[in-house]
Amino acid sequence: MTKINDITFTAPANGKVKIRIKGYFVGLDSTETNNACYVGIHDGSSYVTDAAGVQINYQQFWQPNKSDNATQDVEFNFDGLTPGQSYTWDVRLCAGGSDLRLYYGAGHPPFIIKAETLPS
Repeated sequence: MTKINDITFTAPANGKVKIRIKGYFVGLDSTETNNACYVGIHDGSSYVTDAAGVQINYQQFWQPNKSDNATQDVEFNFDGLTPGQSYTWDVRLCAGGSDLRLYYGAGHPPFIIKAETLPS
């Protein structure tokens, strides 16, 4: 997986956050045979585990047809974080064993990674 960007946030008092990843993804070219697209969230030493106990490594989020282009919004909920503690996680992406194309700026929508507090 290719590291795309970091997100740094402070855990809220209830220890629950939602990580949202939104971007404009471009389908794979005609030579790709496996066009599934995957996301991972890494804390620098390992992939993190969401509130449901699922490790966020190679989680499929899109199965494009060849040359599809689309904005995708991917969300993961986390709990059990230490209130007040700062966390830095990075988002990683890949497709079919190769890098995924992500376009932003210059006529394309922004690439957004954000942490939101979840209700108790």
